[in-house]
Amino acid sequence: MNILVVGCSFSDSSGFTEPTGKVWHHHIPKTHNVTNLSIGGCSNYKIFVKACTELLVNLNYDLIVIQWTSLYRLSLNKGLTIYENFVHLTLNSPTADYDKFYDIWQKNFIHPRIALSEFLTLISAMADFLTIRKLNYVFIKGSENFLNSLTYPVWHQSDDDFLDIVLHRSELPDWEIDTYYKPLRDQYDAMSKLTSARWVNLDQQDWFSNMVDLADDKKHGGVLANKMYYDQFNNFIKTIGINL
Repeated sequence: MNILVVGCSFSDSSGFTEPTGKVWHHHIPKTHNVTNLSIGGCSNYKIFVKACTELLVNLNYDLIVIQWTSLYRLSLNKGLTIYENFVHLTLNSPTADYDKFYDIWQKNFIHPRIALSEFLTLISAMADFLTIRKLNYVFIKGSENFLNSLTYPVWHQSDDDFLDIVLHRSELPDWEIDTYYKPLRDQYDAMSKLTSARWVNLDQQDWFSNMVDLADDKKHGGVLANKMYYDQFNNFIKTIGINL
């Protein structure tokens, strides 16, 4: 079986100094061929583009695994001045302080509601892309990204982080929040109807929140967590008729 994996650091080195044999997909039996295009720090947009680019030229995969990451990431070509984002921001120097720039970007130029809406669009577009090409696929929720918050029929029932960060409940009147929440809910409903049978953990805890131990960098799941991630993945794909 040929398997394609595209994700962020959780599917790349997962924070291990020497990752060999420790990352979740390393537990896939060696009788299968795994092509891993994951990159640490990768954005959801870049994950989408990398998967599409590969599948436009190579359809010889029996299973596509898309591990989605957190919302607020830029796609940066290190050493260049070009940032791939919708306003095409550039830096004057390739040695600029990227962390400082990202902090300014996150605090002043990211709108969480729009970022969430665009994320839902990417998920749905990826599912359409894969379905049209009649490819088996699964999605993995690497980060929460407020997806669980959109399961409620009314916004008042959502968790505090979603209400404060995405809907700005302390700043907006209820009627305006209603206006913003409904299209997000509609997008989520459309996305989940399209993809729910293909999510490893849409209704469960995301991988970032489910780190039962830590890797070398103390920021990613360790050996036990990655084995748990693999077991969750393997148990799920059996439900769609795929046995490794």
